[in-house]
Amino acid sequence: RRNRSGAVIAWGKIMPSWQGPRCGPVYGVTGRERDHPGYVDGWRARSRPPRLLCMRFGPPVRFTLNRDGAHLAYQVVGEGDLDLVFLFGWPSHLALMWEHPAFAGFLRRLASFSRLILFDRLGNGMSDRGPTGQAFEDSMDEVRSVLAAVGSERAAFFGCSWGGRLALLLAATYPEQVSAVVTFGSHPATLRDADYPWGST
Repeated sequence: RRNRSGAVIAWGKIMPSWQGPRCGPVYGVTGRERDHPGYVDGWRARSRPPRLLCMRFGPPVRFTLNRDGAHLAYQVVGEGDLDLVFLFGWPSHLALMWEHPAFAGFLRRLASFSRLILFDRLGNGMSDRGPTGQAFEDSMDEVRSVLAAVGSERAAFFGCSWGGRLALLLAATYPEQVSAVVTFGSHPATLRDADYPWGST
């Protein structure tokens, strides 16, 4: 049956109408569970009702590994000629963020002219838990791991807040992989310093 928004409701799980009733996403699984043969690219063939009640909107979530072997969750949306990586400046969750109509609409607009690449940083959303306070160099390695997984040799970057700093550092460090950078609400540092008197105290 369907709810008022037209989503299919099956086994207590709400799914978009385009998602068939025989397949469901993986939520809150560990790396060990994700390695089970029943899991394919973040999806589980459903032969019985799911263990968890959960909601899903948006494209499939896939996983790749960083250089330390941790799982990074990512999505690819759209089929444009331009590879565009959107770098979040806040904690993200690839499955849940599509539930926000305004933000989902914003992402769909970006994907209308590009191949939009999204990912949860280590410790965020559907990626593995990991140490906090990583260096920017570690975050750059995560971005490059995702780019390799999707087969992108050169991409434009749109970074918000903290993500803008990462985009600029990537462009300076790996210019051959960066075609353009757009920043929004970004700043070079957070705390005040001798060379940055505008920072917070």
